[in-house]
Amino acid sequence: VNCGEPETSSDEALQLVDKDPSTLFRDEVQFKCESKYYTLEGDEKYICDASVCGKTEKDFFSIARILGGAKAEKGEIPWQLLTKQPKRGGASLISDRWAITAAHVVDGYEESAITFFGGLIDGTKAKETDPDTVVMVAEKIIIHPDYMKGIAGEERTNYDNDIALIRMSSRVKLGPNVLPICLAEADGGFKEGQQGTVSGFGATENTFKSRYLLHTAVGRYPQSMCEDTPVLSINKPMVFTENMFCAGGDGKDSCKGDSGGPFFLPKLGSGNKDNRGPYRLRGIVSWGALCEKEKDSKKGYYTKVENYFDWIKKTIEREEQEYKQ
Repeated sequence: VNCGEPETSSDEALQLVDKDPSTLFRDEVQFKCESKYYTLEGDEKYICDASVCGKTEKDFFSIARILGGAKAEKGEIPWQLLTKQPKRGGASLISDRWAITAAHVVDGYEESAITFFGGLIDGTKAKETDPDTVVMVAEKIIIHPDYMKGIAGEERTNYDNDIALIRMSSRVKLGPNVLPICLAEADGGFKEGQQGTVSGFGATENTFKSRYLLHTAVGRYPQSMCEDTPVLSINKPMVFTENMFCAGGDGKDSCKGDSGGPFFLPKLGSGNKDNRGPYRLRGIVSWGALCEKEKDSKKGYYTKVENYFDWIKKTIEREEQEYKQ
């Protein structure tokens, strides 16, 4: 009995191992994923899922920093995304279809087809015509329901729940320079004093937007230090909540323009292949004092990703189910 050609999903990444497989009764048919950046999942029906995350193909020996630091190299931070319009900001790729950013970067633009750029270390190449740049267009933007929307930046004192998900209009073609980062779970693995890496195309110590992708190692500050929040534009102290953490160091911090970008662990710099990940997204650059107003110890505030792990997973699962119907 010939069982016929096996049923597969519409997944273009899924391939038969044999071009002309035998499909007689009791014959075995093997599948594979077209790309090494995917893993095969399923039982009766197979798909290639971009569950390979937090891995890079680059050795790290860098101690660069955002403030006054050297630029990143190709493939060092392959999950870093950049958007220039309507607001300049960063984001992190978390699958071949989804990215994550700060809510205030996309607040008010949920219906906009915002363009994100990946695979680049030179911000001037963030163009749809540049052959080295991977262009992604937002199909749907989902801001956390508890984020207080519609407040102007100069009037905002509370960035609680500063997180948003972005579903791209098509699957992102993964490669050595464009790869997703793993999400942090509530595992208690990120402690005070521990160092991670923050990256972006934000301001330098001269407060200019950086042309190049920069990164720095910063340490997590104690809770008491984070609770001592700065007073920004309307003469009221900023609100600090359990959904945030703060980090920095002498002369090192994320600055305005890096909003929405990643803070991840382990930190870059070991150069050890055995310790090269998986890198996990621990924070999203959220807010802090302007660079030119900070003197000694830089302190940036981040959305604590582990607090939103369940929301992220459930939201993506729900949305993907709706798209399948």
